[in-house]
Amino acid sequence: AGASTDALNNSINITATGTATVAQATTIEAATNSGTTTIAALTDSASAIAGSSNAVLDLVSGVVTANDDATAAEASTIAGFTKAVVYDVSDSASNLSVSTGLDEAVNITASGTATASETSTLLAAANTGST
Repeated sequence: AGASTDALNNSINITATGTATVAQATTIEAATNSGTTTIAALTDSASAIAGSSNAVLDLVSGVVTANDDATAAEASTIAGFTKAVVYDVSDSASNLSVSTGLDEAVNITASGTATASETSTLLAAANTGST
């Protein structure tokens, strides 16, 4: 991901090995190369991933991982991407109860006091880890 913009633009195919950040993947995605573009993996903050796009994330052939917890709002954005992202979510129970990103999360951590309705929503999430 350290190649110059000119080198990327003049390439036919781009294959980025290792793990890129969102900033690096965005630079790679912006290249005007004439062939295919593939990024092996991407790891960054949940905030950076939420600020990314399908155009960038869909270039990743491997795993996209958030290296910190997403907020409820970030989780909703991340869950809307076509590329699956591995992430945990942590926020207040009230914020989490209206997030559309719970089912795709691994672990869900709620802070504060939850109402019965919020608790039901959180426990009904189809996340793969703990709630």
